[in-house]
Amino acid sequence: MMNKRGEMKAGLGIGLLIMTAITVIVGLILMQGSATNVGQTSTTYTFEQDDGGNFNITIGAAGAIQDLVGQDLIGTATVVNASGDAVDCSANFTVSEGVSTTTGVKTIIGTTAPTGSVSWCAIMNVTYTYGPDGYINDAASRTVTTLILLFMALSIAVIALIPVTRDKLFDIIGRIR
Repeated sequence: MMNKRGEMKAGLGIGLLIMTAITVIVGLILMQGSATNVGQTSTTYTFEQDDGGNFNITIGAAGAIQDLVGQDLIGTATVVNASGDAVDCSANFTVSEGVSTTTGVKTIIGTTAPTGSVSWCAIMNVTYTYGPDGYINDAASRTVTTLILLFMALSIAVIALIPVTRDKLFDIIGRIR
């Protein structure tokens, strides 16, 4: 005589195990993609130029606008001449947020003063802290995006543990009867 209850339980266990494995794998793949974006949208960077003359900004014509690296300007930019004697050139070149004239999206821009520039500020080094493209301005929103990852990890762990706890629960109920 065959034990039909045992056969059904074994069949259900294999199906449940395969379904759980697929769900956990898909959840981990989705979580990896989300984690990459969360890091990008909540991390700030510093744009610095070295004293060796690399990455210098050459001042343009009066009123010219240049696109700089980043989307959100955090804090105040430092603008000095590139010769290394740290002469303040912020009166000749202003760093702010604005709309790019080339791409049409929000970016950090540098604007040349409308009047003639001082010769020692013709080539400048600019240092500022910025948020990259997609940066979230609001601190509460940045916190919520990190909480999304935490809850996603918890839900994957719960999905992985359900078959184990469910099986143990049925064993305990079976012993009570």
